[in-house]
Amino acid sequence: MKKLLLILLCLPMIGFGQTVPQGINYQAVARDASGDVLMNQALTIQFSVISDINTSAVSWQETHTVNTNDYGLFTAIIGQGISTNAGSSATFDVIDWGASNHLLKVEVDYGSGFVDMGTTAFMSVPYSLYSATNDSLTQVVSSLDSSLTVLNSLLHFGCTDPAIYNYDANANIDDGTCAYHFG
Repeated sequence: MKKLLLILLCLPMIGFGQTVPQGINYQAVARDASGDVLMNQALTIQFSVISDINTSAVSWQETHTVNTNDYGLFTAIIGQGISTNAGSSATFDVIDWGASNHLLKVEVDYGSGFVDMGTTAFMSVPYSLYSATNDSLTQVVSSLDSSLTVLNSLLHFGCTDPAIYNYDANANIDDGTCAYHFG
């Protein structure tokens, strides 16, 4: 039981030691205005993180130079591109994901300027970045502290051997204090 308790108490500490990756995977197939796949071509992609749907206020904007493959597929990591210095956040890691619902606008430059490919709402993944902030960490630690308080109220250490004179009927975890007398 002691080993199990020790393992359970160490698990949350393992999670706190990890860092949250600063980026969001993005993958798409590039097509031209006719719908034809753009195979093996260099493109410039511009991502804009929009923080206000009503005003289209940009929190972060960056560009990526990508190459499509034989199928027109390209990948990028939003947050690891080259900043355009447009937007209210100086760097990707300081976007206030908890302030509002955010949108992603994607634009592609095929060689004659950016073409708007659409805007869509972010869902769960970016908001997990918000959970890495100190406010959320404080909430987790507070919750863990409450859980440990409850756990400690359920645990009672003492001698659990009823044949021993210092047996503790309330003990549910033997702490090694049973006094065995050999005559």
